[in-house]
Amino acid sequence: MFDPFGDFATGGYLRNFDQEKDLEIVKIAEHELLRTQLPVALRYLAARQSIAYADFLAVHQILCGGLYTWEGKDRAPLLPDSAIKKGPLYFSIRKTASGPSQKG
Repeated sequence: MFDPFGDFATGGYLRNFDQEKDLEIVKIAEHELLRTQLPVALRYLAARQSIAYADFLAVHQILCGGLYTWEGKDRAPLLPDSAIKKGPLYFSIRKTASGPSQKG
């Protein structure tokens, strides 16, 4: 189970608002939310002349803020001492989390 927060038993899968633990239910909710929010996120991005880190966070909030408590927040304060990894893939290493998107 992918549990970067280490609180699956109390927070559910990835700290979703309903504290749901059934991954199939969470995946359906993710899919439907992304499908409905994608046009909103695209309109948001289309209105920007350039994309900054704050916009990256805003798009995350738009896409999944209705499901996860942490969407739209900088990842460094949430998990300051760990890298986000799923299998062999690293999503973010703590000290470089915002670097690539801040640099454009």
